[in-house]
Amino acid sequence: MTKNSQLNVVSLQQIIFKEMNMDTSEKQTIGRIYGKIHRLPPKIQQELSDYIEFLLRKYQTDNQEKPFFGCMQGTVTWMSDDFNAPLDDFKEYM
Repeated sequence: MTKNSQLNVVSLQQIIFKEMNMDTSEKQTIGRIYGKIHRLPPKIQQELSDYIEFLLRKYQTDNQEKPFFGCMQGTVTWMSDDFNAPLDDFKEYM
């Protein structure tokens, strides 16, 4: 195993422990997972590291603003005068 791949696994561990609050048993479980990761080829370790970073970004909700009622107010600046007029395509259904 190269030094670079060992660093990737260590950085992966730091990312996970930093992002999640874990108790001792969870940390032990993660430690066993790292033992398995160490046995993977460096290329697969890098893919796994990239995938975990992707998942962390995907499910991270701390910094995301949730839409609220009225948040789009003022974004529509023009609307056709006949916006509410019946459409010719739906005349047979009316």
